[in-house]
Amino acid sequence: MQEALSKIVDTRRTPNGMLITLPDSTFRFNFDSAELNQKNRELLSRVAGILLVSKGYGLSVFGYTDDVGSDDYNQQLSMRRAKAVEDYLVKAGIDPAIINVKGYGKTSPLVPGTTTLARAKNRRVEIALTDSEIKYVGETPSGDR
Repeated sequence: MQEALSKIVDTRRTPNGMLITLPDSTFRFNFDSAELNQKNRELLSRVAGILLVSKGYGLSVFGYTDDVGSDDYNQQLSMRRAKAVEDYLVKAGIDPAIINVKGYGKTSPLVPGTTTLARAKNRRVEIALTDSEIKYVGETPSGDR
């Protein structure tokens, strides 16, 4: 799955699973917006297509904002962004039971700075895939080792 996803999005392995960073060159939110634009929907459709043919994973969708505005407002906005992505993935056929959403507001900027470009990069969503099936080396289908 990582190989297929890495052809369309940035992926990296973490101790908790695979992290998908939707590329800021095509997946950006406008200032003060949680609305998905046409490019966002096209990219999410491609991601969903790969996810639909895979099994045994959970998804966490993380929303972020830039540094403009209050902590409370940005927390709510980041959650709306994460929910917009979740809603789109569910409409594309992903089981809502495997998706968790969390908003981080402006607490975890991707890049430092207050330039227009830095702020645009920080208005983002990341998707974490976690393995929900744990397989042990040497385990047989019946669970015997």
